[in-house]
Amino acid sequence: MHILSVSLEKSESIDYERACPYNGINICMASITSLPLDKQKKANCCSTENYDDCPIYLSKLLRTR
Repeated sequence: MHILSVSLEKSESIDYERACPYNGINICMASITSLPLDKQKKANCCSTENYDDCPIYLSKLLRTR
């Protein structure tokens, strides 16, 4: 199985098969206002499979249903 990952910084690697589908480079695409992301939020939620615990992601899901 080939997993696509891109290194944005030397210590940060994003696995796009597990990362949030609304993860932008510096903004949250799930946010209505395209909220800027801090590094800790991005590392803890956006770049991992924990994005389903993110309140912004959950809000986006509720708005689209």
